[in-house]
Amino acid sequence: MAQSKNSLLIALLALISAFIISPQAHGETVKYLGLKLLQTQVNYAQANINAQNIDLNNYYPQNLNSLGFYFGQRLGMFALETTVYITNEKTKTATLPDKTNLSSTAFLISVASDALLFVPLDKEKQFELFGSLGFASSTLRTRFEPSSSSPLKNSSTREIKLNIGAGLQYVISPKWKIRAAAKWQDAHFNSQALNSYVFGISLHHYF
Repeated sequence: MAQSKNSLLIALLALISAFIISPQAHGETVKYLGLKLLQTQVNYAQANINAQNIDLNNYYPQNLNSLGFYFGQRLGMFALETTVYITNEKTKTATLPDKTNLSSTAFLISVASDALLFVPLDKEKQFELFGSLGFASSTLRTRFEPSSSSPLKNSSTREIKLNIGAGLQYVISPKWKIRAAAKWQDAHFNSQALNSYVFGISLHHYF
């Protein structure tokens, strides 16, 4: 696992270096700003609670929705981009093996920085496939009620993890573009999770 993370890090550094030293670097970079509709699906781990092995997916809210914004700059086929989003606070009710009723609430705060590589699908470059590689600094906050009898503890866990994604971009006009993308992110949150997936539709404007 550590070797694969190192390989992704090397690939990310290579992509950023390509952006900087590209032969097109003498041209003009284009800046853009946009909005994203996102859904983050957190895949939780197994946990040993009161000598019983339970699946935390049954007790934690998994699908967290958000409206985020992003900004970046593009040079030819390369781009560097930062996304910021805070999900809605979502609640899930469940019953523990000992018959205790439990209500859990979770939300996620994330800042992601990515390097992107675009590949046009037609001569007019109206459709482009793209891949992304980067890091995300994410904080998962969870709360349980009733907290006094819950074996699952309230927590706020922050981590910085690698992510990788792909998507399709469509040019509406020279100034406006729309995207659909999916991203896999390494996520542990103090051993509470295994990974997460982020799905999004976005619209951005070039300056």
